[in-house]
Amino acid sequence: MNKGELELRLSQKGFTLTELLVIIAIVAVLATVAIPNISRMLASSKYREAAREIASTLQNARTLAVSKNLEHRVEFTVSENCYQLQRGDKASHSTTWTSVYDDGICFKPGLVMRGTSACDNTDLRIIEFNPNGTSSSEYICVLDDNNVVKHKVAVTHSTTGRVVIDP
Repeated sequence: MNKGELELRLSQKGFTLTELLVIIAIVAVLATVAIPNISRMLASSKYREAAREIASTLQNARTLAVSKNLEHRVEFTVSENCYQLQRGDKASHSTTWTSVYDDGICFKPGLVMRGTSACDNTDLRIIEFNPNGTSSSEYICVLDDNNVVKHKVAVTHSTTGRVVIDP
């Protein structure tokens, strides 16, 4: 190879058609494997997000009860898939409850809410938090449209008001 041929070869940049076809085939195989996993991950993330929102609201209720020295509760209208943070008028045995925020929070379509540890109750559920940090115990479940339980949010320790999410 003489100097002219070497300069010509070095000045030609790019890929051959064969190299491009091989790369396209590899990307196609990777996409075929990755897309179902990504769609499953996105579907499960909406259930996890709903459970985290519930847990956050419960933790907020506990914090407000302690800091404001007033009972706070989260009222779950399970049949409508909605819940609302409320403040009582006393430190204990409140008789009047007012919404902390103007609107309640409702699940997006495709999400279902149930109460109790068996995740089978559609009645109104209330979890109360007291100024001393104690609470009532309750489970709120996040289900899919087929009533398959995806997550359980629970206040399992009434003496501490601890909120947990079970996968």
